[in-house]
Amino acid sequence: MKKYTSTWPEWYSIIAAIMMIGFLLILTVSTFNLVLQELQDWRWREDYMKAYAGAEWALELALLQIKDNGYGYIESDSESQDLEYFGLGRKNGVMNYDIDSETSSYTWSLAAWAYSTDIIPLFTLDDADNKNSVRTLRFTDISSTGLIWNVIGATWGLSGTGTFTESRSGGVRTLWPSDSFDFQDVTISSLLLTDGNYLTIFNPTANQANYKVEVTGAGELFTKPKSTIYSTSKVGKYSQNLATTVDNSEFLGILKYSIYSWN
Repeated sequence: MKKYTSTWPEWYSIIAAIMMIGFLLILTVSTFNLVLQELQDWRWREDYMKAYAGAEWALELALLQIKDNGYGYIESDSESQDLEYFGLGRKNGVMNYDIDSETSSYTWSLAAWAYSTDIIPLFTLDDADNKNSVRTLRFTDISSTGLIWNVIGATWGLSGTGTFTESRSGGVRTLWPSDSFDFQDVTISSLLLTDGNYLTIFNPTANQANYKVEVTGAGELFTKPKSTIYSTSKVGKYSQNLATTVDNSEFLGILKYSIYSWN
């Protein structure tokens, strides 16, 4: 019997088997890597959404602080707070917020025809609910368009137009317990000796008007009519940051009915 001998070298078969195994190994590893990346992607998305939810929680906590303490509240404790609500064995996060409401100088603009009225609390509030009121006050009508301003206390009001400092005097309308008005000529500085005052600014003209309010006393601060809450949260490698504007004039809008013509 004739024995058949292959001319194909045996080491070719070995190389072909190794190449086939290598191909299958690469295919398997690639597939496993895709599955792993997809799992990680979903986990990253989960952390992303949790970080955003944490930032919203921080915002709501800041709004609660304003609600409980009042407009003009200054947060004295800025430490981060742990978020341990993600379940046993899962990643926890941290959140914090900052209420940017106090300033010593503020510049803004008002739309024409009284479409907006800015109401500025002339004080700030600390954690002990103490009013830190300003004793100096300067107002500049940058546009010189005839803005009407009012300095308002609990039982009195002073109205005028144009620029002023705390040394300006005017006729103050004081509401007595008998519900009758009394008119006295006093300085704004004497009115600012009481706590809890407000400055309202009204634009009755046909043009947009710009103004500037500032205090000059050491350490004096007042509350912006439009404050900003910066809230942030971090979960895993994701951090979410939100900036929310709180318009005090919308919530204190009833005060705008105290505005009266300066003349």
